[in-house]
Amino acid sequence: EGLEFKFLLIWLIADTMSCSGSILTNQTPIMRLTGFLFAMNDVLLVVQYLYYTKFYRHGPTRMVVNEKRPLLTQNTHVLTTIALLSLLHVAASAAVAAENEAAAPLCNKQPSVSPFLKTVGMVFSWISNTSYVVARIPQIAKTSKRRSVEGLSMSLFVMGLFANACYGVSIGLRVPSVNKDFWLTTFPYIASVCCTTCTDSFILGQYFWFQKEQQERERLA
Repeated sequence: EGLEFKFLLIWLIADTMSCSGSILTNQTPIMRLTGFLFAMNDVLLVVQYLYYTKFYRHGPTRMVVNEKRPLLTQNTHVLTTIALLSLLHVAASAAVAAENEAAAPLCNKQPSVSPFLKTVGMVFSWISNTSYVVARIPQIAKTSKRRSVEGLSMSLFVMGLFANACYGVSIGLRVPSVNKDFWLTTFPYIASVCCTTCTDSFILGQYFWFQKEQQERERLA
């Protein structure tokens, strides 16, 4: 109940586009593999969310199915379609870049792809990495409105901070110089790491702040 679904949905879109962008711009293997795994993880999270909010209803005995009530609602169909299209999107990008097997030894090496695919990849990279930051806004807003982080796993954001730190360092260690190609293809990944680190830290700050408020209310009660 504490998780904002818009956060998951934007996250899914961002990860699929990030994976596609890293493939089309021929980024390092670890960046492409990480993007793919993130996209698969997001699909699993979306499926879990739909199951526990649409069908499970806080317990097996609460799930009611009859002839007059459709098992899948229209919204569920739409969200499931988005998840499937995201998977197809990643698969199509991988297929398009299959001919470019040689991985760039450096993050900002000129990709060995056509100018058109490079441009598409750069657009995907910028949109996806901007979405990473935007995705946190609905979650921060919902947490602020509820004045509580109950139902929200803090380990998700703690591990996110740790992963982003390692991810950023791994990219930085493979960039020997800053040039035009770096700003166009690699910088959005580094920028998103910095911004999401700030937003995730803010959510963790909300956790400690609201927990302190709750303890104060219990003390005064």
